[in-house]
Amino acid sequence: MTLGRQLLSGIALIFIALLAGIETIYVTSARGNLENQLDAHANETATQLALSIGARMRVIDPSLIGIMVSPVFDRGHFLSITVEDPKGEILFARRLDRRTTDVPAWFTGLVTLEGPQGEALISSGWSQLGKVLVRVHPAYAYRQLYDTALATFAWLVLLFALALFAMRLYLQGILRPLKKIEETANAISNRRFVTVDIRPRTRELQSVIAAINSLSGKIRDTIASESSRAERLRNELYEDGMTGQLNRRGLERSIESAIGEKGDVHSGTLALFAPSGLEDINKALGVAKGDALLAGLAAAMAAPVPPILPLVGRWHGPVFAAFLSDVSD
Repeated sequence: MTLGRQLLSGIALIFIALLAGIETIYVTSARGNLENQLDAHANETATQLALSIGARMRVIDPSLIGIMVSPVFDRGHFLSITVEDPKGEILFARRLDRRTTDVPAWFTGLVTLEGPQGEALISSGWSQLGKVLVRVHPAYAYRQLYDTALATFAWLVLLFALALFAMRLYLQGILRPLKKIEETANAISNRRFVTVDIRPRTRELQSVIAAINSLSGKIRDTIASESSRAERLRNELYEDGMTGQLNRRGLERSIESAIGEKGDVHSGTLALFAPSGLEDINKALGVAKGDALLAGLAAAMAAPVPPILPLVGRWHGPVFAAFLSDVSD
């Protein structure tokens, strides 16, 4: 996995944990508000029924209570409405047979929402006739909470997708120098000593790019220096410093290469030359004049005369050798 994908995966996991926490906090807060609303609704309904019953009765009449309670029970979302006497005996009760909601069971199991119970005393003058107990059905609250949770989740998912997309673009911009560094390292391994021309804003990447560019330049200079040194050593090994032609080792190597298995020369003549009178010239005109004479002689012998291309070299001392390919003696 690339570094960009690893960073993106880590950031995505952090975002998911953050969004899950936000969703949990929001749903918990909404559940608390709904429970408070349900509790207020239960107590308000119980108070209204108690006031209505106490205003119309001096003695509890179950049939009249049923006439007053049933419309309220049918219009509202209640689990039960119960009227008790001062001793706690039930005088009238309406209960909902089935306690069902249209919200998925997994949500009701995950988010518990109990229907609160409200109560109020029934009084007529100075006498207490009983009390009203009202328990609210949480179905409506569950539906509202479920819709709120879904809407919040949808918005959070949308924000997560946008944030992830923006983070991907941001990481691509930040990590682009790493791709260039990789290409530069591959080029250096292939003896192409290029440099990175990107200037990132990240300080660490700036240091890495500066180090890569410095390394590329140093390796280029070192290889150029070693190549020049190798060429110089090769010249010293196979060339004669005075005449500029091949020395004996270079001449033998060239002849072996020409007449070897991979060469195209099948016959030829090897001639040795030793100029006379060189000692007299050195004594009369100096060694430098004698060396210049030998250099001129070697250059004249090495001059090509088509189709003959001689191999000329200094054999030893004042003795020169010339190899003429495809020429009889």
